[in-house]
Amino acid sequence: MRCSNICLITEDLPRLAHFYEQVTGVRAEGGDIHVELRIAGAGLAIISTAGMEALAPGATSSAGHGAAASGLR
Repeated sequence: MRCSNICLITEDLPRLAHFYEQVTGVRAEGGDIHVELRIAGAGLAIISTAGMEALAPGATSSAGHGAAASGLR
């Protein structure tokens, strides 16, 4: 098994997306709730806390100051 992607959950999607665009040189594609960056065979997704709660209610209630989810292949 290998990690195929990671998803960061944030209160400030535009700021975090801009940060990772600057760090990686890859353009973030998506919208106001979710963006993705394709980096060297893997994916970095960033989703807003509100977007994550809409997908899985209660999922971020104990997340603290940040959260992430990973995908395995």
